[in-house]
Amino acid sequence: MNKKLQKEFDALEKSRIDLFNKLDKLDASKMNKQPDANSWSVVQVMDHLTLAERNSLLYMTKKLSVSNEFGQANFKTSFRLFLLKSALKLPIKWKAPKIVADAHNDKNYAEAKAAWIEVRNGIAAFLDKFPEEHLESELFKHPSAGKFTVVQALNFMRTHLGHHLSQIDRINSAVQ
Repeated sequence: MNKKLQKEFDALEKSRIDLFNKLDKLDASKMNKQPDANSWSVVQVMDHLTLAERNSLLYMTKKLSVSNEFGQANFKTSFRLFLLKSALKLPIKWKAPKIVADAHNDKNYAEAKAAWIEVRNGIAAFLDKFPEEHLESELFKHPSAGKFTVVQALNFMRTHLGHHLSQIDRINSAVQ
C-alpha cells in the first residue's frame, strides 16, 4: 500500500478500534436502545458509518473499473474538503444525505461490529491494489461536497467518524 494511503488508513482504523475498545466494555444489550423516538441507537450510528464507508468503497471501485480518466485534485478540491471537515466539527446536528440516512437497528452490536470490520477489510484490500497514478485523481464523491482523492476520502471518513463519536457518547449516557 502507498505510504500516504497507509498513513490515512491506519489513522482511520485506529479511530474505529478505539471506539470498539470503548464500546466492548459497555452493556451490549443496550446498543439497540434509542434515547428517544427521534434519535438513533449506537447500532444505528454504526450502521450509518458502515453504509457510508461501503458506498464510498463501491463508488471508487466502480469508477476505477469503468474509466481511466478522472479530474485531478486542485486547490478547490482541498478547499471543499476543508469546508466539509469544518462543518462536521461544528456542534451542529446535520441531516445525513439520503443515500446513507436509512440506518437500521436490526442487528445486535456484535453483528454491526462484524459488518463494519468486513467493510474496512474491503477498503484495505482496495487500497492495497490502488494504482499510484491515481493518487491525485478525484475518485471519491461525497453526496454534498463533491469529488475528492482517495487520500482525502480516507481523511473525510476519519472526520466523519469523529463527528459521530460525541453522538455515540450522548446515546450511551442516556441508555446505559
